[in-house]
Formats: sequence, structure tokens, C-alpha cells
Amino acid sequence: MKFTKLFSIAFLMICGLMSYQVNAKNIDNNPKVGDRLLIQTPKNTTYSAVNMPKLNFVVKKGGVANYKSAQNTLVEVVKITQNKKGESIVTLQRVDGAKILGLRKSVSANYDKALQLGELKKS
Repeated sequence: MKFTKLFSIAFLMICGLMSYQVNAKNIDNNPKVGDRLLIQTPKNTTYSAVNMPKLNFVVKKGGVANYKSAQNTLVEVVKITQNKKGESIVTLQRVDGAKILGLRKSVSANYDKALQLGELKKS
């Protein structure tokens, strides 16, 4: 009885570790200029890793108070910098040349965090 419990716990731990390694391999931590990404729907009402304009600013400039027009937008990495913590900060521009939310030509994003949160997706 104890052996089966111990075996099942060990099996679950090994499976969890293997799935973590598979997920870690899927995230490319080295962005390159020219990489194309897709802006996804945020988990919350606002983006946390992508620096989108605040909704009140969008409304003041005559836009609609939601991020739906930015969702599923194809963007391209035009600049890569590092912050003080060593994280990759990318500057993104729309591939078609239009402004994001009709306001900004480019936005910045924490590359690793945005991929992990699902706010950006490699295309």
C-alpha cells in the first residue's frame, strides 16, 4: 500500500517536471529585431506586460474605451533593450504601419513576461 502511494507521488512529480521543461522550451527568451508577434487578449481587463495606453487616455483622444481593436494585431519587434533587472524590453510596431489603438506608432513590452502571460504570441 505504501509502495503504491510512494510510486504514484513520484510518478506525478516526474510528469510535472517533464511538462514544465516542455513549456520552458516553447518560450524563446531571445527576441530578434524583425520577429513577428500577435497581440492577444489580456487575462484581466488591462495589459500588464505590454505598455498599452490607459483607457481614459484613449477616450480623451476620441477612441473607444476597450482594447478590442488591438487584439489579434500582428506587430513586429523594431528595438530590443534590457532593463536594470536584465529583462528584455521590446519595442513593437504594427506590421501594416497603422497606429496601435489609433494613438501610438509603437508600444513597449516585457518580452518574457508577455509571452508567459499570453499577452503576446509568436506568429
